[in-house]
Amino acid sequence: MDDRIFDLTVPVTRGFLLTQTGMGVVFVVLGFIYLENSTLLGTAQLVAGLLILTFVGLVPRMNKHIIAFRDTNLEIEKGLFRHDDISWPSIAEIHVETKKVEFTLDNEKSVEINFGGMSYSVNQTVKPEIFAAANAFAEAKGIEVKDSRA
Repeated sequence: MDDRIFDLTVPVTRGFLLTQTGMGVVFVVLGFIYLENSTLLGTAQLVAGLLILTFVGLVPRMNKHIIAFRDTNLEIEKGLFRHDDISWPSIAEIHVETKKVEFTLDNEKSVEINFGGMSYSVNQTVKPEIFAAANAFAEAKGIEVKDSRA
């Protein structure tokens, strides 16, 4: 089967990134200026500016949400630290509900894709495609699908 990749990443606007970057730079510059007169205030502003700049660098990766149905495995990447790579033979069943898809693994653990926090347009356009891809891959791999949508 062909790979199906769904990118549900929430885009970060360029204006937001530029505003936050400018604010971080201003804090760093003011920190250096105030460092001569008040060590505490200068240090606090330097730290705040560096934290804002770090935040700006991490924001695009924090919003990442990618679901990839591949021939050998299912990959779910969400945020900075969550990356689930599940081989198809380890999936016991797939449970499709109105607001989520749950993959129950052989070891009684489960991984779910929750659509509750996503926008209306994503729920109306992309969610049915994800359900269809999950059904198609489950059928091809011989995995039971329980559909409890009304």
